[in-house]
Amino acid sequence: MDRRRFLKMGISASGAMAASAFLPLVVLAKGGNQDAEMQDLLATVGYEGHPLCREHDSCVVIDPGIFARNIATLRKDMGPDVKVCVVMKSDAYGHGVENLVAEAVKARPEYIGLVENREIRKAMEWMDKAGMRATILRIAPATFYEAAESVVKGWPVEEVVGSPPQAEMLSRLALWVGKKRGRPFSIPVHINIDTGMGRMGFERVEDIKKAMALPGIKVRGIMTHFANAYDPKRGEELTREQMKLFDAKLSKLDFDDDVIIHTANSGAALRFPWTRRSMVRVGGALYGDIPTEMNPGNRYPRVARSFRSSVVWIMHDVPPGTPVGYESVYHTPKGRPVTLATVKVGYNNGVPSWAYQKGTEMLIRGKRFPVVGKTSMNMVVVDVTAQNPKDPVRLGDEVVIFGSQGDQTITLYDLEETTDVPDCEILLSIGNDNPRVVITGK
Repeated sequence: MDRRRFLKMGISASGAMAASAFLPLVVLAKGGNQDAEMQDLLATVGYEGHPLCREHDSCVVIDPGIFARNIATLRKDMGPDVKVCVVMKSDAYGHGVENLVAEAVKARPEYIGLVENREIRKAMEWMDKAGMRATILRIAPATFYEAAESVVKGWPVEEVVGSPPQAEMLSRLALWVGKKRGRPFSIPVHINIDTGMGRMGFERVEDIKKAMALPGIKVRGIMTHFANAYDPKRGEELTREQMKLFDAKLSKLDFDDDVIIHTANSGAALRFPWTRRSMVRVGGALYGDIPTEMNPGNRYPRVARSFRSSVVWIMHDVPPGTPVGYESVYHTPKGRPVTLATVKVGYNNGVPSWAYQKGTEMLIRGKRFPVVGKTSMNMVVVDVTAQNPKDPVRLGDEVVIFGSQGDQTITLYDLEETTDVPDCEILLSIGNDNPRVVITGK
């Protein structure tokens, strides 16, 4: 078969499939009970797609039970004298605050760490319905609107302050609210001291003292953030330097005994017990998003169990040298025809554009198959020539981008190695760009 005939066959087949696939659904849409008709249709035609993701092109599978167990494990590892801030920023690291907030609040942490008001709204919606409360620590500087909405709505939020202008802004806001309500009002804050991150902390002790003395400001905590706690070579040395600088500035401040001192993120909390102080702020570890050397025996499993899609196109006997994907940067191997399968997932879903270059693989029917060609916005092509002829890849087959299928597993670390994208960035992109399906103990 020459390439021109192959391309014509592909176009013809695509048109025929589109015509036959859409007509029945249009007819069904005119009916009354569409959900019942959909179930009847799927049962009648013998739909074989995976039930977890069948309503979506792709989905991320989340297990809140793992999150709850990880919080319990952290409590045990930190000991009874260390308070815990469960960090759920970036929409719970891409897992969805609404999917995990119940487990967080029920664990009764001293704080839940959030950043944006849209995240706080999700948390408050659940807490209002459940009749439960947890104190929220906003672990980034608030805009004026964010702080004002928090105060006006009475959310249990404590703000991080790291500069004189921000402290003055919160002071003005507190004074306005106090005057409006006819009684003194203060905003609880945590003073952030910069010791090496260079992004949102006080540097001068004089500025800290002025901020702490402003009317309407109530200091609840003093903190810093470590820049190199994950560094396997110089992490301890550089973290000790930051801690030394923090303690030097701390010694020059006058604060109440009940003020919480907190410095440790996940890396520091797990590696360096001397950083734990009054409280730890742990995010990544609670989602299983930590380097393997810091997670012996998979003590903190991943909450995101898998990322799945499905096969939507199969073409057999593709001629050697056929271009695949945008820019024709990939051509099928010389000397033999191949079988290609298109998966309905792309860079819009978090699969990097150049995933094929270093051997990214996906699981179909329990076998690993390589990605070929540049990832499109909504699709990516997989070479399934090595499929089992007795159990071939079929239209609608489940595809696992990370997770387990049969006796095979592809991890986020595997994707990190083959895409040169840090696993935490892949997780955030995938989690925030795809529907999330919640399961429990499956």
